[in-house]
Amino acid sequence: MNKDNIIGAIEMGTAKVVVAIGEIIDGASLNIIGVGESPSQGIMKGEVVDFQAACTVTHAAILAAESKAGVNLSSAFLAQTGYHLQGFLNESSVNIGSSDSSVMQDDIERVTKDAKNKQLPAERVYIHHIQNPFKLDGRIITNPLNIQGQKLQVGYWSVHGDLRKVRDNIHVVNSFGIKVEDVIISSIASGSMVADQTEKMNGILVIDIGRGTTDYAVYRGGYVTQTGVIPIGGDHITNDISLGLRLDRNQCEIIKKQNLYSNMEDVQDTFTINAENSFVPRNINKNAVIQIIEARMKELFSFVRKQIEVDFRLKDLAAGIVLTGGCSRLSHIDRIAKEVFEVDARLGDNPPWACESLRDPEYSTVLGLLHYALRSQEKKGILKVQKPGILNKVAKMFNNLSLG
Repeated sequence: MNKDNIIGAIEMGTAKVVVAIGEIIDGASLNIIGVGESPSQGIMKGEVVDFQAACTVTHAAILAAESKAGVNLSSAFLAQTGYHLQGFLNESSVNIGSSDSSVMQDDIERVTKDAKNKQLPAERVYIHHIQNPFKLDGRIITNPLNIQGQKLQVGYWSVHGDLRKVRDNIHVVNSFGIKVEDVIISSIASGSMVADQTEKMNGILVIDIGRGTTDYAVYRGGYVTQTGVIPIGGDHITNDISLGLRLDRNQCEIIKKQNLYSNMEDVQDTFTINAENSFVPRNINKNAVIQIIEARMKELFSFVRKQIEVDFRLKDLAAGIVLTGGCSRLSHIDRIAKEVFEVDARLGDNPPWACESLRDPEYSTVLGLLHYALRSQEKKGILKVQKPGILNKVAKMFNNLSLG
């Protein structure tokens, strides 16, 4: 097996750490040859809170994936989430300087450089500069080279994060002798799996609901136009049920995953939770659980709606909303999303090339990482990751810390 054809993906989540190893076939297709998982410890809402614990569980997942794949992983793409992630659209324009008003390569380089040139505070680092379409005299142009016009414009949705928090995630992976090739935010990784190009052209909102955070990405005209992270996830629902019904968290996890709407004509029905450890069996009112879950999910979706409406009109989501992540398994969650956003909503499906064990929605992010690893090999796509900026700045910080 040629090691140059081996790519890796690592997602360090609140619920679990997932590592996937793929083999590139003929430079164009991907064969997943190993997957490892480990229950998460030391990682909360995308942030490392206990370095040793995070290393232990991440290394266990890496070893499991390597054992199944029969190869040692030397590099990987790493998912990044967390409320510290922020984004903004920075636009720039230049006047065309050629004698015949044709756009030259120098014009393109000047406008793109300027659009990515906004300075960040010292403690922040760029993760992505995601190009939006060029505009020439107000017209959208895919490739403006040699087209005549007066003013060339371009915008980038630029995502940045807390340098130390990004560094900590990278350091966990580096400590096992694995190089981080790129850092990809979770919403974009998931979006590459559950939304197709037609939907992205028409306008779609991807919402990835995990245990600790909810990541979202807005697509319009085929481009990422907005991303964000809400610090609410499935754990909040578990906590709400636990407090509302005075139940153990493990029992609440079981309740949360049940199809509570199976008998909607009689939602006052009760169901029994079996005894665990010192807990006695309990009869639970189905309607009480439904009300708790729906209240929290409506709150979460309302937060997302409020954020995207700052710069985006919901009526432009012609393809609606697609939901993914482990919490998207909740019964009727698509109905709740439709009520809050007032547009169509559906559950996301991972692509058919993924093995059956990775078809569940909680694997959308790690599959998306493999997708971008493959695309980086092909050097295609509109996602422009500023690798030298983030990785070099993190490396310098390591050096500064070691010298201090």
